[in-house]
Amino acid sequence: MTDRPQQNGETSQGWFERPGNVRKLMWALYIGCAASVLLEITLRVGHVGHFEKMTGLYALVGLIGGFVLVFVARDILARLVHRREDFYDD
Repeated sequence: MTDRPQQNGETSQGWFERPGNVRKLMWALYIGCAASVLLEITLRVGHVGHFEKMTGLYALVGLIGGFVLVFVARDILARLVHRREDFYDD
């Protein structure tokens, strides 16, 4: 992204362009993932089947689901909405 000009002539970086903020966000995500797995280990809930007893199952399902969503959106949906380069030229 480009720097946005301020009124006084200085340029300002966006929030995600600052390395310190990205580092804080990554640490928050790591801590959130670790807390999720630790809570799953400590808080045992009733399981319906034997497969649900696997530790980290829901984190793994979420990761795989995210990959599937990205690939479906990129490969299949992109073909449905793709237009020729000169589609809007009349």
